[in-house]
Amino acid sequence: MTLGDPQLLATCDARRFSVLMPSYIPLDAPRRVEQLRAAILSVAEQKFDGDYEIVIIDDGSPKPIADLLAEAPLGVKANIRCLRQYRRNGLVQALNRGLAEARYDLIARLDDDDIWLPGKIGPQLARFAADPDLSILGTGMTLVFENGDPPVDPIRPDGWSAILRCFCEGGCPFPHGGILARKDVFNLLGGYPQAAEALHCADEALWVRWIRFFKPVLIERVFDHAPAPTRAVAARNPKLSRKIADDFIKLDLNAIVPNAIEALAESLGVTGLQAGVLAFRLWHFGSVVRLPKLAVAPLQDLMPDRIVLTGPCGGKPASLSELLQGFGAYETAGREEMVTVRCI
Repeated sequence: MTLGDPQLLATCDARRFSVLMPSYIPLDAPRRVEQLRAAILSVAEQKFDGDYEIVIIDDGSPKPIADLLAEAPLGVKANIRCLRQYRRNGLVQALNRGLAEARYDLIARLDDDDIWLPGKIGPQLARFAADPDLSILGTGMTLVFENGDPPVDPIRPDGWSAILRCFCEGGCPFPHGGILARKDVFNLLGGYPQAAEALHCADEALWVRWIRFFKPVLIERVFDHAPAPTRAVAARNPKLSRKIADDFIKLDLNAIVPNAIEALAESLGVTGLQAGVLAFRLWHFGSVVRLPKLAVAPLQDLMPDRIVLTGPCGGKPASLSELLQGFGAYETAGREEMVTVRCI
């Protein structure tokens, strides 16, 4: 994909990351405390060049998690911040609180009963440092069953179209504990959806927008060790998850998205990430903007659920630089014929 002028890229510090770890620990639950400690240690013991923080969002535990950890020292240095919710607001609000207060540009997520395997984070940081278009990078995971059944390794295939196809087939493309992702894209998409129609499907509702506009990559190796979900599965909404996937299937975009984003980036002289920002803002907000005429066709390919119009629209259209705010600058000098574009 077009990389554009490196001076114009949105900066992303690929040496540091924040780990979001929502947690609720009942009273007198020593096993849960031990699982939390194991999760923290699996991050603290990673080998890489850089810095990190573990942001524990205490979702109203009867006894503050900060106090529980103080009573059971880890024995190693771990960069931990505990954010306490004073009532139990649920997973989505806890994650969004963590996103709002995370200090670093890259966001990882780890459930409080998962562990990272050695060697997870270093290759992920290296991939982000090397690829300015990369927005999210996942890994495989191992599911372990308490009843003694053999563990399973549901590794998803890499490749943008393959990841879209996995989503359409009903699979969540990114195990929680495997992801490393750009915080600015999380924020652009509004974080984890809290609307009632996304209840118990926040992951699917977020990823369907993310992977439609922003380049995903999967490392086809296991780096996350997780207990097989029991209560979590019972709490999910399989009918709504299926509806989200079916609505996306109707758009028939699996094979189109990667090439259309690349064509859009080339028509604008920007990165693939910036092309995704533009396309999402046009699609979601109905913005009006002046663009090179060559950008219209890839936008139409990306948006079968919108009408892409060109021509006078009333009022002053935004510049591309305005629509790319927060994701790098843009120079218009030397561009070919420009048109006014809007989506309805």
